[in-house]
Amino acid sequence: MSRLMNIELMEQICDHLLSGKSMREIAKIDGMPSDDTVYRFIQKDEQAHEMYTKAKAIQGERIQEEIDEVLNKPLPVDPKHMMAEVQMRRLKVDTLQKRHTQLQPKGIRNKAEDMAAPGMSGTITLSWEKGDVDIKAG
Repeated sequence: MSRLMNIELMEQICDHLLSGKSMREIAKIDGMPSDDTVYRFIQKDEQAHEMYTKAKAIQGERIQEEIDEVLNKPLPVDPKHMMAEVQMRRLKVDTLQKRHTQLQPKGIRNKAEDMAAPGMSGTITLSWEKGDVDIKAG
């Protein structure tokens, strides 16, 4: 169903995103616009873009929680089943981790300053003479 986009509708769409739905799933809900309409609106409207970006960042947090759940589930006792389960989990975690990184390239707030931990920048100087190595952090 085609529907004119506005900020109020974008808020509803973001609520659906926050609950874990994809844009394709949202587009199938009665009264919601197509995903193409939403994407075009996001490209044109700065406030809608910011809302969408924040909702997707929170989706990234949910994906991180899902990764933790996958990793913390107990493994089967049978060695053959255990190895199969480990391989399946590895594939799932790798896929989820990639998606998480796409949704949150700079962390949940999507800000570059959140990437660097305080006091974690600087230089390291290595020098050596006659087999002795000197390391200085500055």
